[in-house]
Amino acid sequence: MKKEYIILLLIIAALGGYLFMKQTDKTHYTLPDLAVIKSNVITGIELNGPKGQIKFSKDDDQWVVTDNKYKADQGKVDEMLDAIRHLKATALVSQTEDRNRYHLDKAQRIAVSATSSKGLEREFFLGKEAPTFNHTFISLADDSHVYHAKGSFKRHFDKDLMEYRDKTVFTVNEKEISTLALTKEGISKTLTRTVKNSASEVKTDSKTGGANAAENADKEEKPVWTISEGSLANPDFADSIAGNLVKVECDNFLDDAKKQELEEKDPLFTIMLNTTDYLKVYEKTDDSKYPALSSTSLEAFELSSRTGENFISDIDKILEIKKDEENQ
Repeated sequence: MKKEYIILLLIIAALGGYLFMKQTDKTHYTLPDLAVIKSNVITGIELNGPKGQIKFSKDDDQWVVTDNKYKADQGKVDEMLDAIRHLKATALVSQTEDRNRYHLDKAQRIAVSATSSKGLEREFFLGKEAPTFNHTFISLADDSHVYHAKGSFKRHFDKDLMEYRDKTVFTVNEKEISTLALTKEGISKTLTRTVKNSASEVKTDSKTGGANAAENADKEEKPVWTISEGSLANPDFADSIAGNLVKVECDNFLDDAKKQELEEKDPLFTIMLNTTDYLKVYEKTDDSKYPALSSTSLEAFELSSRTGENFISDIDKILEIKKDEENQ
């Protein structure tokens, strides 16, 4: 009987030892606790990876990129900020030094650091997206292990400088446009915009006058475009030009040498707004883009083929420029 008790005690001791070692092993693999960073704390982001070093900083309420302080695309910066602030390790993947398979070796990884007014807030390395497509391989600056991070977010950090820049090169409130001066192929016309309320054009009778007046008052104002010599311009084409000018985005920016070269050429067409702001667009390049200058951009830039041709189509109709038969 004593022998059986001894065997039972040995089994219990062995089981207890196993459970203790297992618990110790779990403790050894405790995941790093990454606290959520409060919003508006981060004021700087730096990326170092295969596409080079890119620095972002917060200038008042606007994010800018590089020492030249180019205006950054706020939406893309917000995507990075969200991933940085909520970074969370969900599983230990590897303790080995072989990081190549996770794209966390020095040649492939993206080093990410975020700073605040108090200093460094977060620093980590980004590898490839995990096969689950819901996780990203990461490692921490002070930790040699490889982890799964919650979410698939590498694409937010894997861009070149041009992709992070705000591509808006011209903006205007459409209702503030009073004149459009169009020039192309030596032909110029100035369009003046006036607004008439459609309600004023509808007469009311004694029985329904009040109801009609209230209904008509809600109708949208109709802009009328008058050409300088007194005739009316087709409102569809004029409204189309004005609408396309509300927010003009470029495909990419050009260097100073190209800007100087453009300034010495005659533009393909010019749009002048309210006698002060302008958009000058030049002949299409071999890659089917339109080089351009504007009064609201310090740099020259290129418009997409579609953007340029939309303007050309409307301008040609207003200026009554007919295309060559071979292009029809």
